Amino acid sequence: MLLQLYGGVLIGVAVTGTPTRALFDSAQDADLSRWVIVGSWAVFTVSLVLVFEVPWRVAGRVTGLVCLTLGMQAAVRPAWRRSSRPPEG
Repeated sequence: MLLQLYGGVLIGVAVTGTPTRALFDSAQDADLSRWVIVGSWAVFTVSLVLVFEVPWRVAGRVTGLVCLTLGMQAAVRPAWRRSSRPPEG
């Protein structure tokens, strides 16, 4: 499935003539509040538990891993954004 997604992106780039460098440009500043993002991760976690029929006794571990992932993204993002900016001057 990931190979299909990869192929679809490459086909889209070829059809539109978009340079591949544009795929890796940094995103604009976030317009959503942090609570909207946390809420969407909560919905994502519940979806994971329900879709994959995770036993409720293990749901706490899944929630912990999702929180760890969200925390890592929040911690790494500022450093990544600083390193991806073009030099000023």
